[in-house]
Amino acid sequence: MTIQLTREGLREIFPKAPEAIINAYLDEQDVLTASGVNHTRQRLAYTLAQVDHETKGLTMLTESIAYSPERAVQVWPSRFKSVSDLYTKIGSRAGDLDFRRKLMNSVYGGRMGNRPGTNDGFDFIGRGPMMVTGRSGYQAVESRIGTAITRTPVLAASAALAPDITAAVVAWKGLNAKADVGDFTGHTKLLNGGTIGLADRKARLARIAAVVARMPGASPTAKPPQDVIDTATGKERAARTGGAAAAAGGTLNEAGKATGTADQAVLAPSVAAWTFIGVGVAIAIIAAVLIVRKRRAVEANWI
Repeated sequence: MTIQLTREGLREIFPKAPEAIINAYLDEQDVLTASGVNHTRQRLAYTLAQVDHETKGLTMLTESIAYSPERAVQVWPSRFKSVSDLYTKIGSRAGDLDFRRKLMNSVYGGRMGNRPGTNDGFDFIGRGPMMVTGRSGYQAVESRIGTAITRTPVLAASAALAPDITAAVVAWKGLNAKADVGDFTGHTKLLNGGTIGLADRKARLARIAAVVARMPGASPTAKPPQDVIDTATGKERAARTGGAAAAAGGTLNEAGKATGTADQAVLAPSVAAWTFIGVGVAIAIIAAVLIVRKRRAVEANWI
């Protein structure tokens, strides 16, 4: 059992979306299930809210690059100090046939896996329900969906691949774990690399969550599996282990001094050792508290 998308629900969420995209999501729900997207209402609502924001309600599966020089300067002020500076840096002016291509290569070139001195910045602009951007992003998604979108980037904007790309991005970015603990800001940071548009995303989430709440179905298990809890608490468990190790190291250091069983020359000063013990214990305790809180959050959201 999973949460089931319905035509009525999708139409309420995406009233202007092309019918082909709505049909793709309805027909390929097993793809979402494979990535755990529709295992809970919270996961599904978080995912659809991000899709809604990124694509303006599934009406735009390709990033708009229709920037005027003035707008480009506003969007990337750290790159271009003025319109004349922009013209100098990209080697093209407004009205030139290659203005947009050179602008995208300048803005996106040399990062996100895009190769410097190529058209990667222009070729791998944002596409798909989650606006996958950059050669490395396309490669990460391609490895999960088995379609050569790196060779033919425009395929990432096809309606038929919308569910596959949605599920692939969720798996690639590890978004479900953030949804499980109710961290929508963290969910946005993982997806977008920052919190751009967070207020709009939250507004969409509130509306979409109400729709998802009425969709039929239930989580596949009565309680969240242990691996789900482990994933959601991974950082805290690592911190607990590290804190405990630091405390143990400090304790062994002092025990070695007291018993004379260790090489005194290699032992740390007592001040340092007790600092390790105190800090380690504090970290372990805080991490343990956070693990309990996150576990409870996952259990509460597993509906």
